[in-house]
Amino acid sequence: MDKRLMAKVLFIAAFLYLFSVVAVFFTYNNWKYMKENGMEQWIKAGELVATGKAFIWPYYTASDVSFAFFGPAWTEEDRACFQHYRNSKKACDEAIRLVTAVGDISKLDEQQSQSMINALQLSSSEANLVKDSFLAKVHPEMQQKYTEGYKNGLQMILIGLQTKSNMDVLGGSFSYNEFARWIKNNRKNIKLPGN
Repeated sequence: MDKRLMAKVLFIAAFLYLFSVVAVFFTYNNWKYMKENGMEQWIKAGELVATGKAFIWPYYTASDVSFAFFGPAWTEEDRACFQHYRNSKKACDEAIRLVTAVGDISKLDEQQSQSMINALQLSSSEANLVKDSFLAKVHPEMQQKYTEGYKNGLQMILIGLQTKSNMDVLGGSFSYNEFARWIKNNRKNIKLPGN
């Protein structure tokens, strides 16, 4: 291939690359940064960050496509959090089995009530070891739903059982059920290690 033709091809490729950066990715990345971080943060540093991302757009585009098809990249810490998540769910399921066996939480005898308290304490302590960074990878709303629905629900039920407060048990059950309903409705969008 002739050197002049090669120079023209390289010039056109460079022009198209820079045009795509300025016309599309510069605008998009600045808009996205401002939307996610607010105008004040964008004025402070966002323009530099967003412009830098615009110049290396193929990397971010490939990362987004990879995430969409394969899910997040799970670290060892994430896998440990997933184990705590599963341990918490397993202990919670055990507490639910205890109630289901007698039909109503108010019908638990002292030994069954203590077994349920122990299961809920284990479930709650395991749930507290699940990190927000892991939950953010699972689903964008998972951290909020897990904290407000699951963890707070378990705590309220536990407090209700320990203090014999039916209101706390009912409130905690409501929060837990809201979380369970959210999980069911969003099952297709939730990404966990191994899924």
